[in-house]
Amino acid sequence: MLIKIILRTALAVSFLTATLFGQGQVGAPRSFSGAINNRYAIKMSLLIEGSKISGSYYYVKVGKPIVLRGSISSAGKVTLEELDQTGKPTGVFKGSFTTDSEFAGTWSKPDGSGAMPFAVKAAPASNHPTDTQGGVQIASKEAVLVRGRKGSDYKQATISYPVVSGISDPQVLAKVQKAISLKSVFGSSLEEYRAEFKESFWLDEINYEVNYNKNELLDLTFNIAGTGAYPSGSSKHVLLSLKTGDPVKAADAFKAGSLIALTRLVRKAFQASVEQAIKDQAKEGEDVKDLFAGKTFNEKNLDQFMVSDKGLAFLYDFDFPHVAKAAEPDGTYFFSFGDLKPFIKPEGPLAVFGR
Repeated sequence: MLIKIILRTALAVSFLTATLFGQGQVGAPRSFSGAINNRYAIKMSLLIEGSKISGSYYYVKVGKPIVLRGSISSAGKVTLEELDQTGKPTGVFKGSFTTDSEFAGTWSKPDGSGAMPFAVKAAPASNHPTDTQGGVQIASKEAVLVRGRKGSDYKQATISYPVVSGISDPQVLAKVQKAISLKSVFGSSLEEYRAEFKESFWLDEINYEVNYNKNELLDLTFNIAGTGAYPSGSSKHVLLSLKTGDPVKAADAFKAGSLIALTRLVRKAFQASVEQAIKDQAKEGEDVKDLFAGKTFNEKNLDQFMVSDKGLAFLYDFDFPHVAKAAEPDGTYFFSFGDLKPFIKPEGPLAVFGR
């Protein structure tokens, strides 16, 4: 009787994960969206291979991928460790697939403290929004790179990338597609990644997220993650004008005479995050002041900002070495359109938000 129960449970888990990850297509990743503590919005990508689960997740407000490694038991219980860029555990997700489309449980620090509930739901196969009011159509394409055979030399990586349509001007369409190509974003084309993967085991995943797609603006975040001596990852942000196909820069979006004042506004938030990071590390017995030497927010840093319906997030890459990533602030500084209205250029690409 006990054997029958165990087999029945194992079959149920196999059916659940097969449904969730593509009818038994081992190695087909699935995307999830949800939140931690019903407050911190996250996106998660998971790859299941037998009892092993791997992937990454990121906080929507931040956009930087965090590597996940873990396992699923025959009873359907999942444990996923999150790892920083040195391979050190920084948190753990414990839960289960409550339905064929939902993964829920508790997130905590590695020692079990700071526990918070989380829940994420599987996204449809095509989950990138299309907006008919000044947006474009986006088709998500996927390539799976495979190396070796099942065993010690086997590995696969998944690359998801966007293909746009719906722009009447062919020259503008070509500029937009080129700007969001893998070659432009990460420096290698899909063909080059295929060739590189035969020689290197580093790459795990490339994906992207549509942050904004309307009012003649297209805002995307691209994420890349891999595993070498330790897990690592990075994000690239692209903001384009759908009228011209060109990147949107601060000089295009904000009044020329207001850039100095805008820089001061963002720098204030930047400095507050640096001071908090130094205090937080001091509590852990670490003196990280030297890491921030020469780090400041200047007018040139205004060029990197992310658009949402509620406001803009200015982005700053501290670029700390791998061994010090835990001390790095998230580098995201959000301001509502109400805060930014005095700075927005009336005839610029953000004019709709300055009225």
